[in-house]
Amino acid sequence: MTENESDTLFELHEDKKTSTGAIIEAAFKFFCDKTEKTKHYNLTPKRRKMAEMRWREIVKDLKSEFPSDKIENAAKWMFHDAIMGLVSNNFLMENGYADWEQIFGTTEKFQRRLEYFEHPPKARNHEDR
Repeated sequence: MTENESDTLFELHEDKKTSTGAIIEAAFKFFCDKTEKTKHYNLTPKRRKMAEMRWREIVKDLKSEFPSDKIENAAKWMFHDAIMGLVSNNFLMENGYADWEQIFGTTEKFQRRLEYFEHPPKARNHEDR
């Protein structure tokens, strides 16, 4: 997939720090745009807390992989990729599972969305059975 404005969660400026709250709000807006949620789908305190927990986990994990000035951008891209992991999953999108909780509800769900985005399943050819 090529990156364009509609597929980019954040303007990624390496020299610009962003508050966690602003990052989560931007991620939520991106999620709502991608999943075509209505204005009635809100960033509730419960949803915000889920994302804050995932943010803390990934920032902690990335500290061993990136210099401190690169961690925030790497974490933003992980949020982006996890959201796109849900959006690119036809089953979830077509069967009513396009919810914030399906990405940020648990560490395992977040990891599954990342995995799906980074390594989508290969299309199955029914002749291969």
